[in-house]
Amino acid sequence: MKRTLRSIVAAALLFALVLCGPVGCMAGDDDIFADVEPAPASDFEYETTDDGDGIRLIRYIGSDETVVIPSEIDGKPVTELGRVLDEEGSIPEEGVFTRRPVKAVAIPDSVTKIGPHTFSNCRLLEQVSFPKNLELIEYGAFEDCVSLESVDLTGTKLLQIFEESFRRCENLREVKFPDTLNVIWSWAFEGCTSLTEVDLPDNVATVGEDAFSNCTSLKVVKLPPNLDMMDLPLNTNRPYLRAFDNVPSLEKIIFKDGCEMINGYYFFVISSDAEIIIPASVEKFGDITFLFKENARIVFEGDCPEFSEFDFHDEAPTVYYDPDTKGWENFDSEKNCKLVPIE
Repeated sequence: MKRTLRSIVAAALLFALVLCGPVGCMAGDDDIFADVEPAPASDFEYETTDDGDGIRLIRYIGSDETVVIPSEIDGKPVTELGRVLDEEGSIPEEGVFTRRPVKAVAIPDSVTKIGPHTFSNCRLLEQVSFPKNLELIEYGAFEDCVSLESVDLTGTKLLQIFEESFRRCENLREVKFPDTLNVIWSWAFEGCTSLTEVDLPDNVATVGEDAFSNCTSLKVVKLPPNLDMMDLPLNTNRPYLRAFDNVPSLEKIIFKDGCEMINGYYFFVISSDAEIIIPASVEKFGDITFLFKENARIVFEGDCPEFSEFDFHDEAPTVYYDPDTKGWENFDSEKNCKLVPIE
């Protein structure tokens, strides 16, 4: 009998490993949705999408704290959360779940768009399961979700994160971006005071004004090779792009290998003794990419690049270079900074 029991248990474990992999069937907190049925259509106000092929949710009127959004209503797939514009042609101030006391929401894979203010001011929201076909997170979608601690978008097809999408998510510690992402608009993560690291995937080409400003716990920023730090968004109201301003805990900025030119207009405002890593691939370097308010360190891993005609402003950095690389004997001594070989 014992031998039979052991055989049954072993077979069950083997089946589980084959089916789910060595870690488990579900990743982390997704277990919270395992036994939750999709919410009924009566829990939502909704309408058909403009093309008539899908369903757009307008407002959640249910009372559950844990909500699994249905993938289909009235025989049509649920594809959008919220209207892009209200009846007056303005961005709606209230989204599907705005100010609702939900704690966890699972979004079905049929959804491609999370509309403006969908979850804004959901101050109890702790967890969101994002759909694999998601392409857009629109204006203010998660603004002031102060209980949200982690966001994993890696399993999505996300292309753009719109203005103020995660603004003032004060307890957001971690964000994982998908490789498909190419634009992060202005103020998207402004005021996320618990965020400690930003690692932007290689396809990101544009980061808007103040996208990560006032992230006062931010320590590490990793930037993709094709980021255009002079690409001013249409909604900018000043002639320079401070994407990272008031980040006093910043310790390291890493430009990823493959980057050939660093050229921005006060893209970073450095108010700490941060270290900036410049890969050997960089051929041109724009001094005014950074506004230094402390004596930071710039470490060049390759040959001396071509520097812009501008000088470093305010507190000049210390420039470190590998003495085995070339061109540093021609470095402009009037750049208002100290040049130090790496020992």
